[in-house]
Amino acid sequence: MSKVSFRARALDATKPMPVYRAEEIPDLPDFANINRSVPAMPTGMEKEEETEHHLQRYLSAQQVYGTADALVIPIPDVETIKEDYDKLYKGEFKPTKQYIHIQACGMEQEIPDYDMDSEDESWVEHQSKKMEISALKFEEMMDRLEKGSGQQVVTLQEAKLLLKEDDDLIIAVYDYWLNKRLRLAHPLILQVKTEKRDGSTTNNPYVAFRRRTEKMQTRKNRKNDETSYEKMLKLRRDLNRAVTLLEMIKRREKTKKEMVQLTIEVVDKRYAAEDYEGKMLEEAEALRHKMPSFLSPYTYGGGWSQEEMVVKKKREYRKRKHKQVIQQQREHTVTSVQQSHYNDIDVLHPDFSSEDEGLSPGMSPSDHEEENDPDGLFAFRRKRNCHYHAPILNRLGNWPWCSQEDGGMGDKKYRYNLTSLSQPPRCIGFARRRLGRGGRVLLDRAFSEFDEPLYRSNFSSQKNVDQGSSDVASNIIGQFGVGFYSSFMVASKVEVYSKTYHPDSPAYKWSSDGTGSYELSEAEAVDRGTKIVLHLKGDCYDYAKENIVNDVIKKYSNFLGVPIFLNGRRANIVQALWMMDQKEITEDMHHEFYRFTTNLYDSPKYHLQYKIDAPLNIRALFYVPDHKPTFDLSRESDVGIALYCRKIMIMSKANNVLPRWLRFVKGVVDSEDIPLNLSRELLQDSALIRKLRTVLTTRLLKFFQDQSKKDPEKYMKFYEDYGLFFREGIITTHEQEQKEEVAKLLRFESSKLPPGEVVSLTDYATRMKAGARNIYYLSAPSRQLAETSPYFEALQKKDIEVLFCYEPYDELVLMQLGQFDKKYLKSIENEIQESKEDTDTVDEKDPESLSQTNADELMSWLGVILTNKVQKIKVTKRLSSHPCIITVAEMGAARHFLRTTLADKSQDERYRLLQPTLEINPSHKLIRKLFLLKESDPDLGRLLAEQLYENAMIGAGLLDDPRVMVGRLTELLERALDKI
Repeated sequence: MSKVSFRARALDATKPMPVYRAEEIPDLPDFANINRSVPAMPTGMEKEEETEHHLQRYLSAQQVYGTADALVIPIPDVETIKEDYDKLYKGEFKPTKQYIHIQACGMEQEIPDYDMDSEDESWVEHQSKKMEISALKFEEMMDRLEKGSGQQVVTLQEAKLLLKEDDDLIIAVYDYWLNKRLRLAHPLILQVKTEKRDGSTTNNPYVAFRRRTEKMQTRKNRKNDETSYEKMLKLRRDLNRAVTLLEMIKRREKTKKEMVQLTIEVVDKRYAAEDYEGKMLEEAEALRHKMPSFLSPYTYGGGWSQEEMVVKKKREYRKRKHKQVIQQQREHTVTSVQQSHYNDIDVLHPDFSSEDEGLSPGMSPSDHEEENDPDGLFAFRRKRNCHYHAPILNRLGNWPWCSQEDGGMGDKKYRYNLTSLSQPPRCIGFARRRLGRGGRVLLDRAFSEFDEPLYRSNFSSQKNVDQGSSDVASNIIGQFGVGFYSSFMVASKVEVYSKTYHPDSPAYKWSSDGTGSYELSEAEAVDRGTKIVLHLKGDCYDYAKENIVNDVIKKYSNFLGVPIFLNGRRANIVQALWMMDQKEITEDMHHEFYRFTTNLYDSPKYHLQYKIDAPLNIRALFYVPDHKPTFDLSRESDVGIALYCRKIMIMSKANNVLPRWLRFVKGVVDSEDIPLNLSRELLQDSALIRKLRTVLTTRLLKFFQDQSKKDPEKYMKFYEDYGLFFREGIITTHEQEQKEEVAKLLRFESSKLPPGEVVSLTDYATRMKAGARNIYYLSAPSRQLAETSPYFEALQKKDIEVLFCYEPYDELVLMQLGQFDKKYLKSIENEIQESKEDTDTVDEKDPESLSQTNADELMSWLGVILTNKVQKIKVTKRLSSHPCIITVAEMGAARHFLRTTLADKSQDERYRLLQPTLEINPSHKLIRKLFLLKESDPDLGRLLAEQLYENAMIGAGLLDDPRVMVGRLTELLERALDKI
């Protein structure tokens, strides 16, 4: 019998295999030369490898049948070249302790492949005293430099791109790495040489392993839809925000460490200077924080030149160390500005695209965050249980040159003397002389008792007087017409005559042209009191006309407490009602003041007088017009609030005092905390105005909530006219707490109340059952359609109160609100789609229902008829009077996308993105008839199935134009009439 390598049939363990002895088979020699053909088996090697010499010997030996001595182990031929080997390889190699590096899996941090040696440890320990570097950071930097270098060493510029650290640290590590690599003359991370991926290889004897052929792995791609895309965008935005938070924490801890280091250095310096009592430290801090309480009128008059002074531009200094950090911060800031917010949806034009989430780094500071808090970490915030005092105006404070009675040190070398200049001769008040950097002589001025009248005249707004032009000087004055220096905007010279009530006291004349100097002399023929004479400029003669002066008084100073007479007649006749007691104000006074401030001729529906002293001093008087505003036209109008300070108007249209959605409110806001010399630009970005806006908005919301409880009928008439503004407030507000305060003003009809009666979200929450966590609502054009909706029928069995939303934007508002009073706002359509109570099986106990087998056949047939229109078909037991319904994930968002993003998409594209599910009622008569028609009359059954599907799409609000089914409905009627 011939020797075979493989048995033709597999062995069967259930059948016995006979065993013969040689003497039992007499014709055994006759079968010795018979060779049974055996199918060729794979060698387990690649085709290119089978041609090699040592592998051919192995394959040939396998075909030779004999003893085991004939077999060959496939190994390459080995030749002894001891002499050449000793020349090529020196005996200096030392095996490493570790050959295989296993990288971390999952979210664990990857450990760099580079390991420090004793030389590296010494260098890191020495450098850590100068700069911030750890052993792990050093290994990571060395690892990046090694892996970034191939046959050529990376340059310093390339190293800066690889290493995101300070320039000083990068240069130090790069120099150390380059010197070490040049000294050792081989890479610092040893790697096994392999073949190249492109197949091109050289006859390199050090390539010990062949690269296997890479096979392309194919898999079914995951579907990309709008919902998944939005979720991925939200996930990326959240992760970017987390990264931003970690960066801020890292920056904070680094700042803390630097502050501790500076504190230690200060202590060392004090110890070296023997400043045990802290006097030198107090002196240094006083000089560092030195700031004048005000600018005297002769501050900028110390120059002796008559020529126009040119301000020398300062040289810009840049630190090389922080260049990379500054560039990263700039890129981060530019990217943050491009971030868009999902909740800035327009209630009338609710079209938005997920592409707006494009270059979103995380909600690091965005436009909206910069608008709400432009000062960032440096904004002033009052702390609880802390008392804040007004600035010291009548003394210097605890300066080293102050007397000990004033809290100073009383050092004589800091004395102030009455100082004058020789060119031109001019007294500049009390000053002291000191040498500055570079040997320049500096004069530090101090106040005196003669500066108090000048301080009251508001000289603090004079910043660029030294430019020598009255036009330039007028531009730096506060832009509200307040302050004494506003007179130089129209006058080339101002003269003030004043005489006190004391008998036998002289009168004085003060004159100035606004350039920084003034003249003071005695005057004659001056009565008791003060007279101001303005010498108008040539282009400002109109301000001498009575009507223009009268308009200026009425616009800016109409509510001053003192009477203003113009040519014998009083010009300011309107009283400042917001400063009066509420009990003294009559309705007629309110009507007159309302018409004066708003230029409207109706009566106010509501009025609110508000007074508060903390956290800000505020006097406010608000009015709500009686007429119904036009929402579209009001979107472009300004907020109707005038901002005053001590009865002097600062802004006639203060858009930042109230949010935009409260633009229907008219009135006046007066706050003494607003400085009079602010300009309009500074006012718009002031942190004080933001705090003022928060206080006023909270008070107005509380007022409207109180009115809704006090007189519900009057409030409902008001809500019908102004409810759209409240919905806009929820859409555009960022803070959830304020959103819920606005939501308390909304009103909806309820399934538990008769038609015409409304309920608030607060009342709904109080009536909820114990343990209930959701507030349910349904969007429908009318109450009749809402109550006949299949979704309402499916949830009616649970005895749940449902709010009815009759306007399309109501659903958007509730979706944006998200939750109220720790309870989630949820559409009943989403509740049905997410509910797990429905078992998707037929009720076998229902005699009118289809059997499970028939229902499965019908669903399979419907799947063929409605191909590409539905994603899934299943049965439901929640319906009774409706044959079927459509369920979609996030039904409200789906309807919104149909009206906006998917408006220009084809019908098939809409169905593909919506992925609707058709739920049929097996107990309904139409469904039972449809099951019979699929066999008896397939064409009629197809028409009926498509009609039922589109009826369900219309009920879900996912079919905008029902005219598409008119032709099919006509054909169904004709087929029905043919059977009569």
